[in-house]
Amino acid sequence: MKPIFILAIAAIAATGIGAAQLGNDIAVTAGGFGVGGANIETPIDDAQVTFTVDQVTVGEEGNEHIKNLITECIFHSEDAIQENATIICKLSDDMQGDVPGSQANIVAEGQTLLNNTAYEPSDFVTIEIDNTAYEAANSVFDIKDVHIVVIGTNGTEPDV
Repeated sequence: MKPIFILAIAAIAATGIGAAQLGNDIAVTAGGFGVGGANIETPIDDAQVTFTVDQVTVGEEGNEHIKNLITECIFHSEDAIQENATIICKLSDDMQGDVPGSQANIVAEGQTLLNNTAYEPSDFVTIEIDNTAYEAANSVFDIKDVHIVVIGTNGTEPDV
């Protein structure tokens, strides 16, 4: 079973969002990668990602304020994915701005393991954003890109 790898980068913009879902799907493009002298291809051609945004109170008592946070990535694809794969959603910021050669920082992420289950085309998988670099790192106003990574179970063994 070969690992599957998708790197999706799409701009996220939000203004005045309450507790809701970001209604526009973000289309992502799949890409393979090389290992040694061989290429590992992804069987997924594309996918869409939608976000759940919740208003959350953050801060110390007496200094609380409300933030619109991306709390879930909702993954959808027309392609099947092997059982026991892991789907990861990573959110990156734009703290480096337009500095040439700089990279955005991954500031929030979540993952879902497809335990003994294959992903059927057109299913929806919810990935909870449960790991952040700092409080409210997943604010809709600070997130610039989303990266989706889908990993199979073992890429070192050839398909039989």
